[in-house]
Amino acid sequence: VGAALELFEEVELWDPLIVCLSLLGKKQQAADLVRRRLDADDTNAKLWCALGDALDDEQYYWKAWEVSGESNARARRSLARRAAAREDWAA
Repeated sequence: VGAALELFEEVELWDPLIVCLSLLGKKQQAADLVRRRLDADDTNAKLWCALGDALDDEQYYWKAWEVSGESNARARRSLARRAAAREDWAA
């Protein structure tokens, strides 16, 4: 996975790079990368979800849901999973 990190960064494959960093337990580094990418495009729902994954913070899934015009399936699934985990059936 370590060699893949360098390759992904070199060819600017941000999504796989973020996944690799998370798999290696480098969640803060993944979050930093996502934030840099969001500086370039803060309307990218996929990046907001990736930030939610990296920081384990529900607010970023809500942001993804918002910027997608309430149409991003990944954001909604992540919110639903978190609600189910805390047994919040009304959410």
